[in-house]
Amino acid sequence: MTQKIGRNDPCPCGSDLKCKHCYGGPRQEPRAAAEVEARDSAVPRALGWLAERHRKAMQAALDELLFEQLWPEGGPNPNEIDESMHDMLTVNVLELLLAEGAIQIKG
Repeated sequence: MTQKIGRNDPCPCGSDLKCKHCYGGPRQEPRAAAEVEARDSAVPRALGWLAERHRKAMQAALDELLFEQLWPEGGPNPNEIDESMHDMLTVNVLELLLAEGAIQIKG
């Protein structure tokens, strides 16, 4: 009969980590800088692709979420906010829409 491995026991994969902190495989080396950079640029690349190919759908999703669901009642008129604030809101809301998969393209 084999003994059950506890969460605080060393992982049998040889990673020198406790089971609760290990993913079961051998310890991985730190990611290369190129991998980290590619991961960090994924959102801007995806948003650029959407803007290039599906600008209307992206703008519709942005307007619905920002100006119909999130914009505070009695807040400033969206057309009267300065350009830098508008750009900041646009980037953050588009990242939220992308993360949620809430941009409908062609229905």
